[in-house]
Amino acid sequence: MVEKIFLRIINGVDFPIKFYIHDELDDARFLKKTIEKYGGRVIPEIPFLGFVVVDPETPNGRKLARQWNNIERKDRFFVKPTYVTKCIEEEELLDPRLGQHTAGLAKVTGKLLQSKGKAMRVFIDDSVTGKARKALRSEIKDNGGLVGSETSDCDILIAADTKEANALDRHKSSPAVMTGDVDWLHKCIFSQRLERRIINRGGARPGGSRTDFSASDDEHLVKYIAQHYSKGGFSGPKFHTEMCNDVRI
Repeated sequence: MVEKIFLRIINGVDFPIKFYIHDELDDARFLKKTIEKYGGRVIPEIPFLGFVVVDPETPNGRKLARQWNNIERKDRFFVKPTYVTKCIEEEELLDPRLGQHTAGLAKVTGKLLQSKGKAMRVFIDDSVTGKARKALRSEIKDNGGLVGSETSDCDILIAADTKEANALDRHKSSPAVMTGDVDWLHKCIFSQRLERRIINRGGARPGGSRTDFSASDDEHLVKYIAQHYSKGGFSGPKFHTEMCNDVRI
């Protein structure tokens, strides 16, 4: 009996995993038959959830992976044809993020994680664990970087999610050091552009400025506090907005 490797079981119901096969692949017909034989479903468009099988060594294959990369689609994976055959050999659905078979994050032209001919050092926070950590180490090396052991001597600090990345950002050794989460680094690798992550800490927008209170504003503020002091909670912009809009003053 053929093992249905390419199935997802949701609430006790089997759902075929969707695959899109790039039409430039020489063995596209064989891959289609194989995927369907082992429970998968081949569709004619890029799936929201599922796999895109491409050859990352060809210009059109790389273009397809970069064009359709979207970090919000965390369950859409770009894989090489070897991923399909390897799953069958191992008789299980393998982690598609592992560097050996992934197409979206495989070796591409250029060395993203190099600066002035030297490898950039990337620190991986303890919040990244298991297979995700193993895959990330592979991706860093595939793109010219080195995995560092200390935050103090690294150029990039990576955590599992945005919250953990923000914590790393507050403790980095230099403003030149980049921080981000795993998805941020994945996006940079897909696009082959290392762009700083935008961090929103609240307050005025970058490049903006505060508007000072006028004498009239101060007078309104004093009257409002005198009238509503018992309410408490008079810090922050909400309090000032309510004061300015209060028709009773």
